[in-house]
Amino acid sequence: MQAPRTAWIAALLCVLSLGQAVAQSAAGSEELSENQIRVERERLARLGTLPEEVKRQALAAYDAALQALAGAADFERKARQYAKREADVRRALRILQRELDRPQRAPALDLPERASASAIEERLAQERSELNARRQALRDLAKIAERRSGRRLEIARRIGVLNQKLEELDDRLRLLNQRDVAPELRRALELEIRTTRALYRAEQKALQQELKLIEAETELFPLQRDRAERRVAESEEIVRQLEQRLAASRHAELQASLEKVRKLRQAATEAHALLEEPAAEVEKLAEQLWAETGVLISLEQTERKLTELRKQIAEVDSLAALTRRKFEAVRLRGVAAQWIPNIPEDLPQPAALRRALREFEQQIPAVQHQLIVLEEQRAKAGDINREAKRYLSLIEEIDGQAPSPAVRSLVRRLVAQRRELLDEAIRAYNRYIDRLLDVQRATRDLLQKVEALDRYIWQRVLWSRSV
Repeated sequence: MQAPRTAWIAALLCVLSLGQAVAQSAAGSEELSENQIRVERERLARLGTLPEEVKRQALAAYDAALQALAGAADFERKARQYAKREADVRRALRILQRELDRPQRAPALDLPERASASAIEERLAQERSELNARRQALRDLAKIAERRSGRRLEIARRIGVLNQKLEELDDRLRLLNQRDVAPELRRALELEIRTTRALYRAEQKALQQELKLIEAETELFPLQRDRAERRVAESEEIVRQLEQRLAASRHAELQASLEKVRKLRQAATEAHALLEEPAAEVEKLAEQLWAETGVLISLEQTERKLTELRKQIAEVDSLAALTRRKFEAVRLRGVAAQWIPNIPEDLPQPAALRRALREFEQQIPAVQHQLIVLEEQRAKAGDINREAKRYLSLIEEIDGQAPSPAVRSLVRRLVAQRRELLDEAIRAYNRYIDRLLDVQRATRDLLQKVEALDRYIWQRVLWSRSV
């Protein structure tokens, strides 16, 4: 009899302790803690006098309360993180404002005055890469601003939902007070309601703090955009200066190289009639490579075209993002003039872009064919010594005597020059084809973006008010 009596006393003490907790809850003076709820849950789990269904419901309510407390702690942690980030953004805003207030210096080239064309070209490639990165950063800013605007609407809707849920919890608590339930179950359900209320309020506070962060980021955005646009403008100016330097330097170098080959052809033709044909071939290769219509000039023009296309793609991306934001702000309630963008006059029309793509379909295979011809010539060129020996043998056969040392030297120079020009032309044509493909892809990308923007505008303008 002693064991049942001891169990009955323990159960009575547990009921009394739960009853005291309920009274404290009703008075609203109890502070909730995870440890307290766990202790109460363990006591209830050991209680053997409750019906199993009541115990099951009460334990489930305790579990929900513990889960709600953990969720509330997570939201409190998020709120602190948002507050810290807001302070960081406010500090960054002040620093950036001071930076933008300083007078802007004109970008200067850190490049020797007599830099070679290859050195300028290497620097230009670096600056073009930097320009692309800065344009991408500017586009990313617009996308972030667009997402931030959408997030603000999501937060407003979620806070409204939480307010409704809090009202529902108050209704649940009133109904619970009117129900005739076991004190242990009432205590557990009250804890579940109170912790859930704490969860919702913690989420609301976190969302409100996130709104403050978004507000600070929104204030920072125009300054970030100004700085990004300034950096893009600086890179564009540096690229423009380098392109001018490269064009002048390359023109001088190419003309000098071409003149050198022409003198070699003249010397070879004067030395022996047999050398006239290979000398003319060498001059033709040099012109194909270095002349005003040569592949190196075409390559540089294609590089500039690619830079321009990437700039236009960035402009269309920014324009599309701005148009979407303006339309989302007014929707169909506003007039079309409130959100229809001003399209830059220098932006290519879709018809012109489609025409350019058709031209690429003919140009690229033609250039690839030229490359194949050059590779075929290079394969037939053979060893320099063997080729030189072949020409010298023919000259000796025609003249009936061994060629002079001057002719031997001239033949070797001619053969070596042809090999060098073929190798350089093959490298140049490979690069040219790569750039043409880049320009083709960029043109197609720009066309898709322009057409997508047109569709976005006209699909909505049909349903917008005109005034």
